[in-house]
Amino acid sequence: MGFISSFARKVVFPLVTATGAERLFWNSSDNKRIILCYHGATQHPNFFINGRHISTSQLEQHFIYFKKHFDVVPVSDFDKTKKYSGIRPQLALTFDDGFTNNMHEVLPLMKKYEIPVSFYITTSCLIDSDFLTWADIIELVVYVHKLKEIEFGNKKFKLTDSWKDADSLNLFDYIKSMGEERDGFITLFKEQYDFAYVRQKVPADYYKMLNTDELKYFASSHLVEIGSHTHRHYNLANISSSLVASELLKSRLQLEGILDRPITTIAFPDGSYNDTVKVLAKEAGYKQLLAVDYRCQSDVSDTAIFPRFTISNTTTFSSNMIRMARFASSRGF
Repeated sequence: MGFISSFARKVVFPLVTATGAERLFWNSSDNKRIILCYHGATQHPNFFINGRHISTSQLEQHFIYFKKHFDVVPVSDFDKTKKYSGIRPQLALTFDDGFTNNMHEVLPLMKKYEIPVSFYITTSCLIDSDFLTWADIIELVVYVHKLKEIEFGNKKFKLTDSWKDADSLNLFDYIKSMGEERDGFITLFKEQYDFAYVRQKVPADYYKMLNTDELKYFASSHLVEIGSHTHRHYNLANISSSLVASELLKSRLQLEGILDRPITTIAFPDGSYNDTVKVLAKEAGYKQLLAVDYRCQSDVSDTAIFPRFTISNTTTFSSNMIRMARFASSRGF
């Protein structure tokens, strides 16, 4: 990090949030609602193991700030067909994937500050106790074996500024382009790099996902709202329509069977979707569709789809709050 960036994070940004100057973005904007996207929280973040978990201590700072300055509601309260007329900006918090640290680290803070949160579950974890998202598998293997070169799907990737093969194909983009063939490659990858050994070397809090009993307990809190994150976490815009339809319906029915409640909201994995995916999601029974950035021309007028702002796990509290305020003024709703 350069001197100017470091000085801004350590000195300038804390002064901005201490004086409340970042809230001028909200005051000057017609957009008064925003949805935030997190994944997990842990007491001791290690971004070499998993870069998607924020520190529990910073998350508590977020909760204190939100409680003071926002009306915090579950996603199901949002309705794009109606103009929000509240005095304070309205905010919803979401967590994707279904990590057990959501239950151990996030739920206690929710109860402490009486803040509702919406969680989106990748439902394969509910029937397969060994299921992890492919990104977690890659990152764990690389961390434990200290790799600079890996094989995946009959290709070799080397770590430079990112994982690339000889033709400059990015490993993560390669995997995101796959459908069901991805799962066979993942199985071979886990065998090749002895994934049973890998799991033993890393604390489970960084990767473990909820099982059925844990989900039932977790969802019993009046502060917890549950939605779908599909069944196997494919990038939906890159797979066949038939596989998309299967992923959407299987996940919803599984969650409804376990929780005995309607599941009407889905968060698209990796924010990946297109117009066809939106149609299929609505046909599968979803009424609210959560993206990250809008990707289709129809999105602005589509009252079912909502943008989200992804919280950074590698920056400071003040930086996150300033970034969030700037995002809301330009792309809130």
